[in-house]
Amino acid sequence: RVLFRSFYQKFSPYVSNALPWIWSGFDIGIRYTNQINGKKKYNANVSRAIKKAENNKLETQEHDDIELLYYLQKTTFLKKKLRYPFESRVMIKIYEEAMKRNVGKIYAVVDDKNEVYSMNFIFGNEDIKYYLFAANNPKYDNCGAQQLCLRAAIDKTLEEGSRSEEHTSELQSRVDIS
Repeated sequence: RVLFRSFYQKFSPYVSNALPWIWSGFDIGIRYTNQINGKKKYNANVSRAIKKAENNKLETQEHDDIELLYYLQKTTFLKKKLRYPFESRVMIKIYEEAMKRNVGKIYAVVDDKNEVYSMNFIFGNEDIKYYLFAANNPKYDNCGAQQLCLRAAIDKTLEEGSRSEEHTSELQSRVDIS
């Protein structure tokens, strides 16, 4: 019998039952990735939030301020009394490398005065995109801005011919056990 303290394992998308691992005494963390394959169907809550943002005359645009995204994300963590998991230089380095390779975009939801309500950073190539970082401006919680921002990123990704991987709503789930 082999004994070990821990290991990290990513399973195939077709592995959807973690119970045997739990029954064997493993502590697991399950992360879900939702795949969107050209369908623009949102659940009722997401659709309602998007409509709310649009009624407030918010719009989505490409943005380039990674430091603002970091600030908003860190502020959200601190507001919830959570420790922020990394320093700004990590996010900035990821962004700079993505920009060098033309594989990343920041989207922001803004009002008519260019005030940022929400931001997200999408990363990937022509085959697949990932939703890496997102944040809401704490002054504007519950206005539908994040859903609008995510929808714009998904729509742009589908226009470019990529499939999109995101981490918030529906469609075909995959399980990543770590």
